[in-house]
Amino acid sequence: MTLFGITFGWVDIVLLAVSWVVALVSLERIVFYLRRRFDAGQASTTVGTLLDRGAQSEAIRFLAPFKAMPAVVAQAVLTSAMTKPEALEDVYRGEVELERLRYERGLSILASVGSNAPFVGLLGTVLGIMEAFKRLATIGPSDDRATVVMGAISEALRSTALGILVAIPAVVAYNAFQKRTDSAVANTESLIRTILARARNSA
Repeated sequence: MTLFGITFGWVDIVLLAVSWVVALVSLERIVFYLRRRFDAGQASTTVGTLLDRGAQSEAIRFLAPFKAMPAVVAQAVLTSAMTKPEALEDVYRGEVELERLRYERGLSILASVGSNAPFVGLLGTVLGIMEAFKRLATIGPSDDRATVVMGAISEALRSTALGILVAIPAVVAYNAFQKRTDSAVANTESLIRTILARARNSA
């Protein structure tokens, strides 16, 4: 396929398509995390104060508007504390795993692209070099062999460069989103410790 005077092989087209997938997944994850912004420190203070007053229902209502992992897990734990206090740990672990799956959705795609795109680009380069030698075998004696071969090799090396350019944003995005997930888990654990400490004191 030729676009803007540049000839793209099938490997280049695959990499360009994958780059769009990376962009779409990254955009979806950015929106996901922006909707789950949450001040865990302030929430822990507020929830702790409400629980000290015995106002569990108010604590649940305070957390209800938030979609962030700490708030969702804390709501489930507080609700369980009012009905099945003996199951708090199980509820906590189960809710964290469910939320972690939501937070990590799509990250496997970014990881796969980041680790494999350079190899796909390298495959394109190998195929391109093979094509260059094939051209070399078919050109006539009056043709400029160096120009033909160098042009073909230049096109082939573009695939490797493209593979690296696709992989770098995927790896950066994966690391950034994974860090956000780990941070959410840590904030959740901190908030739940506050709740469990109050639950034990009131038992």
